[in-house]
Amino acid sequence: MQRSKMRPIWILAALLLTAVLMTACQPLLPRPFGGSAPEAAAPAPVGTPAAPLALPDPAQDWQKISDKGVLVVGTSASYRPFEYFDDAFQYAGFDMALLRELGQQLGVEVVFRDVAFEGLFDALKLGQIDVAVSAISATPDRAQVVDFTDPYFVSSEGILAASGSALEPIDAIEQLAGLRIGVESGSIYAAWLDATPVAAGIVDPQNVIRYNSIDAAVAGLADNRVDLVITDLPTAQVYVDRGAAALVGEGNFLQHYAIAVRSGSAELRDQLNQALAVLQSRGVTARLAEEYMGITPDKLLPAEPIDLSGGAAPAARACIDGLAWVADLSYDDQNMAAPPVFVPGQPFAKSWRVQNVGDCTWDSSYQLAFTYGTAPGASMGSQPVAVQGTVAPGASYDIEVQMVAPLTAGTLRGVWHMTNGAGQAFGEGLFMGAQIAGAPTPTPAPTQTPSPGITFYADKERILQGEPVTLYWQVEGADAVYFSAMGETAGELPVDALGQLTDFPSQTTVYYLRVLRSGGEETREITVYVDAVAGLPQIEYFDVSPEQGVTVGQCLTLAWRVAADAEFVTIFRDGETLWDGAPLEGTLEDCPETVGLVEYAVGARNGVGVNYAVDIVALGEAKAAAAAPASPVGPTIASFAVTPDEVKVGGCVAVNWTVVGDLANVRILRDEVVLLDGGANTGSGGDCLLDPGMFTYQLAATDTAGNVSTAEATVTVGSPVDSSGALNGSYLVATFRDAAGAQASPIAETQITADFNNGALSGNGGCNAYSGAYTAADGAITVMPLAVTMMMCVEPEGVAEQEAAYLAALQAAARYTLDGGQLTLTDAAGAPLVVFVVQ
Repeated sequence: MQRSKMRPIWILAALLLTAVLMTACQPLLPRPFGGSAPEAAAPAPVGTPAAPLALPDPAQDWQKISDKGVLVVGTSASYRPFEYFDDAFQYAGFDMALLRELGQQLGVEVVFRDVAFEGLFDALKLGQIDVAVSAISATPDRAQVVDFTDPYFVSSEGILAASGSALEPIDAIEQLAGLRIGVESGSIYAAWLDATPVAAGIVDPQNVIRYNSIDAAVAGLADNRVDLVITDLPTAQVYVDRGAAALVGEGNFLQHYAIAVRSGSAELRDQLNQALAVLQSRGVTARLAEEYMGITPDKLLPAEPIDLSGGAAPAARACIDGLAWVADLSYDDQNMAAPPVFVPGQPFAKSWRVQNVGDCTWDSSYQLAFTYGTAPGASMGSQPVAVQGTVAPGASYDIEVQMVAPLTAGTLRGVWHMTNGAGQAFGEGLFMGAQIAGAPTPTPAPTQTPSPGITFYADKERILQGEPVTLYWQVEGADAVYFSAMGETAGELPVDALGQLTDFPSQTTVYYLRVLRSGGEETREITVYVDAVAGLPQIEYFDVSPEQGVTVGQCLTLAWRVAADAEFVTIFRDGETLWDGAPLEGTLEDCPETVGLVEYAVGARNGVGVNYAVDIVALGEAKAAAAAPASPVGPTIASFAVTPDEVKVGGCVAVNWTVVGDLANVRILRDEVVLLDGGANTGSGGDCLLDPGMFTYQLAATDTAGNVSTAEATVTVGSPVDSSGALNGSYLVATFRDAAGAQASPIAETQITADFNNGALSGNGGCNAYSGAYTAADGAITVMPLAVTMMMCVEPEGVAEQEAAYLAALQAAARYTLDGGQLTLTDAAGAPLVVFVVQ
């Protein structure tokens, strides 16, 4: 069984921003081996110029900053470890920490503003920001556009091979082809490998082996598990001095990162240089480099002033593009303090008000598009939206993007930027944050009335994450018995009529035993509740392929990724250790020779404890050799299932998938609506369907060569049960279940209303209007996900909390009673949730 296969925080823009003026600046992508950093041509002039802009006087920059006491820093928070959003959705990283220290040194408050990376220099020119910091390499050509401070960070690489290696010196990126490369997980060199040789198809992604330490990576050289290790040059030299490795490449890419200011802003630049010198002399910069990049002070390259003369001036442009955020018109996430809540698959429209602060007139060639986010699905199914009509310089404009809540539960945030007719992004980022609630458990397929002769139980029905649970069964008179688990992408396992199986579920899991007899079939189920353990190492995915039709002697491929908080990783087969001290991410081939169930597991240990993921494969007898089929084009979709295939309106389905082989992207759609983009190779999620009809789900898996493999599944959604008008009427809320679980009356000066009308539900929660649908029959009621206007109300005090509690209680309703003029909604156990009286 497969557990914990979702990817961690996902940053898209770090792999996309590679063909603009600031190409070699950020992300931290070293220039190609053996050459200087290339400079892209300036973008072609776009838009219509208006009256000349009143640009700020750079000579006054420092005086204005000093008078206001605020330094506005522009950054594109899409690249770890320099700038990113942390788990609290706040600006974090080496650059961000350094600028905060600079602010303290200068005696000013530092305010960060997300700006499209390509538009940072224009934002400087327009005066939207005072400085730009985004892992920007200082080069002579760029020095023709902006002024740079002295460098604050310099990086170079060292490439190691095993002692006595016959490899030629590495001085060209093409020499990495076919080699297995070890790297420290989360390092700048891991990011470079992904974004350059892997993205270019030179290095197979499975040949990049991530370790939780360079010690472990260098040990992989001795064990012949990797051919090369890439790390910082000073670190590499330590292993060379020990005789543990040979240096086969160095200094092929050297970058000097500096802060950009407006051209001519000499006083501000001087103030920053003086503050940087103080921080460097006090060891602050070195401390931050160690904190965010693991580079100890003795391994830092000296950050000294460099010659930036001799650069080529960029081609003149007709006008300057600029965009400023004005307001969130719907679903304000309040800087992630209170992100709106959606159920998976819920459609909604997000709108912003923006201002054209440049001197180009926007037309239909300008469009708003998703740039990056904090997790897979952060694009929320959005498509680029073109500007309607024209927007003159200085004018405000309201723009709306249709979105759909992604499949997987959790909290995420996406960033959208405007692009001009040349496809260049510019201006401030527009944010949309959301909390995706877990979808209700999909309705299982109906089973027959339980019959004798089937015993199915677990030794424990509640465990801590990382603990085992053993399932036991005994079946009499069965033709076949199958074992499976909710969300199990490998499908059912054929098992003996008498047996047992041990699993390590990472989350609450439902196990099924399906029994086939001549008279039909019957399914039994057991739910095992799993309580999370804080700090336990997380296994992001574990996959054994192929999983279907495997025979003795056939080799299997194990693939895994473990979070960086793991200190030790081990791979097992039937309790036997296959690889002790395995890397955090890797693959392993194994060829089992025993007929029956084979249990593979990955164990990850840290100071808190041990976590496991398990995958079980059923091996059959070897078959006669047959002609090898033609190799499929594109990645292999091992499984794709959407269950159940029939639900009522408001019902939810489970979506499960596994893709193996070369993989660049996973996308899941429902009738052309993107539910998930940039998904993991293996995962699961829920989708709630709000309209009747037949829906087609599609899994589209793309490899690094652009080949696409697809799979489809259909679901039929039946019309809602006729409410028969039993609840029709307009009501006022008398009491509701509050956040503490007690019945409370609405706050004085507020009214909470509800209108039930033949399956349509609308009303006011005391601040916002809401609308949705419901079904009701025979005392049962289901309230579908509600659309809420999401205005912000602060008076009277507590009104926002009251509304949130009421809406949560309303959507938790399972039963209703109607007595005269009073309507009471209760939970499944009969406890009251909301009491209404006729208005």
